Amino acid sequence: MAIAYSTLLLPVLCPVLADMQNTRLNQLVSEAGGRVLQWFQQPWRRLSLQIIFLLFGFWLTNTLSLVAGQSGVWDPSFAAVITISVETCSWLYYRGPGAGKPDRSLPFLLLQNLKLGALYGLALETLKLGS
Repeated sequence: MAIAYSTLLLPVLCPVLADMQNTRLNQLVSEAGGRVLQWFQQPWRRLSLQIIFLLFGFWLTNTLSLVAGQSGVWDPSFAAVITISVETCSWLYYRGPGAGKPDRSLPFLLLQNLKLGALYGLALETLKLGS
């Protein structure tokens, strides 16, 4: 099961390895990736990983806002990077491979949780600055 699962997910995670020859190293990398992803398929591990990514997005936003807040020069650049990142994450989640399926793959769920944590952090920063 792990090999079949990893061969389905391998082009999504690492397209370079998917086009390589079927060597022993390529088999080991794909099998190890499949086992790690299968280990995270248990519900409590999957939920804990999603919460970690949500909190990491929140921390990342707070850190970036502190860096950008030191000098007002970086504000437009950070705003452009954050907007492009959020739109790319949304496009990958809602229109990317596997869109519309009830059971999303783990990397897409983690990316979505990272985005949600970052947006929550931005909203909280605006409330802190507004008061």
